[in-house]
Amino acid sequence: MLSGELYNAADPVLVKERHKARLLTQEINSLNEDAKKERKQLIRTLMPRAGKGLWIEPPFYCDYGYNIQT
Repeated sequence: MLSGELYNAADPVLVKERHKARLLTQEINSLNEDAKKERKQLIRTLMPRAGKGLWIEPPFYCDYGYNIQT
């Protein structure tokens, strides 16, 4: 993926990781705008390398999340 080489998108590990990201993005997208602390925690779980000041305007979608850096 990151190396630019071919990969099997149906690999069970990748399928599981995409599913986890989908669940997290659904939670982020469904939060009330006032739930800032919970939103930050979910974003940190989805994107552990994201910058501190990152703000996501719903709806947000991604395949994995852990490759995102800001």
